[in-house]
Amino acid sequence: MIDRFEQLYEANVHSSGMTPGQMLLMGFAGMFSRLGADFTALLDAVSAVQTLDMYKKADLVREASMLQVPSINQFVNQAIIKHSNQAQGSNLRHGWS
Repeated sequence: MIDRFEQLYEANVHSSGMTPGQMLLMGFAGMFSRLGADFTALLDAVSAVQTLDMYKKADLVREASMLQVPSINQFVNQAIIKHSNQAQGSNLRHGWS
């Protein structure tokens, strides 16, 4: 299917008169290539963000606790959520997001 798309795409790049369907094909090809490039840029930007190890550990514990909500007692769950909210507030005070 990808090969067929590439054949259609290449055929339309070199032709001067295009049908509405061919123009639509070219539009989608451009949109998806732009989307791919922007998504790669987003992944690069996210991987470049530096966070403190403390926050990574708190997030890991919070996410694990959310998966196991019935097995964790309510007091522990509230403490984890409270700590997470305090960490987020600390980020905001320091200008981190």
